[in-house]
Amino acid sequence: MKIVYCHNYYRIPGGEDRVHEAETELMQQKGHEVYVYRLYNSDIDERRKLTNATNVIWNRKVYNELNHLTQTLKPDVVHFTNTFPVISPAAYRAVHNNGVAVVQSLHNFRMICPGSLLLRDGKFCNKCVGKSFAWPAIVHKCYRDSTSASAISAVNNSIHTAIRTWQTKIDRYIALTKFSKQQFVAGGFAEKKLVVKPNFVLDPPNLSNVVKSDFVMYVGRLSKEKGVDILLDAWQRADKKFKLLVVGSGPLESIVKQAEVE
Repeated sequence: MKIVYCHNYYRIPGGEDRVHEAETELMQQKGHEVYVYRLYNSDIDERRKLTNATNVIWNRKVYNELNHLTQTLKPDVVHFTNTFPVISPAAYRAVHNNGVAVVQSLHNFRMICPGSLLLRDGKFCNKCVGKSFAWPAIVHKCYRDSTSASAISAVNNSIHTAIRTWQTKIDRYIALTKFSKQQFVAGGFAEKKLVVKPNFVLDPPNLSNVVKSDFVMYVGRLSKEKGVDILLDAWQRADKKFKLLVVGSGPLESIVKQAEVE
């Protein structure tokens, strides 16, 4: 099978980036013909604010490039991991209009939540799920604690919901959990298009020598939505009776270092 993997890399490397790379490698190992289309947030020119804002909704350059790529390569499927903010939903239309199957992995809730996490003030929030226009996200500055950034994300969702990009230009959605699938169904996504496939590890490490009774490891982005602060608090309350190893980077990295975690 001929597959094109499309991904918009984040400035700070995270799980979505790693999954994109792992799935690409896995399909190559299985003998599939794999191509990649990658753009990077680090390449964004922060001085071009208007262009950046409009590109979130429709990046004409990306549309033209993917239109040409799919016409030339004629792949069987194009698999998207992340399209925000550079690739934009224009990519789905470029691919689908050429008769190529489109798959989107749902690593966050951005299509139904402008803040992407279904989280506000440290608590679950689904006030925008199912709304034609996610005004609560703007009021609460859910994306980057910014009214304007939240508005751009909300407008993007509203436009592509209205013109039915999510409904008609994507053939299959991959949710990571049953909970994620339930939230997207509640947001108006067709259940028959949603499948659940958890993340995976290509080569699991050999943990046979680890003494499980006194050893805990966290691997992932060091951010509040991951519950890192809760983990550290629990570790402190347990009087550090077990070893806690933390692997990752992110906004809470300094807090982890202050906790003297290995």
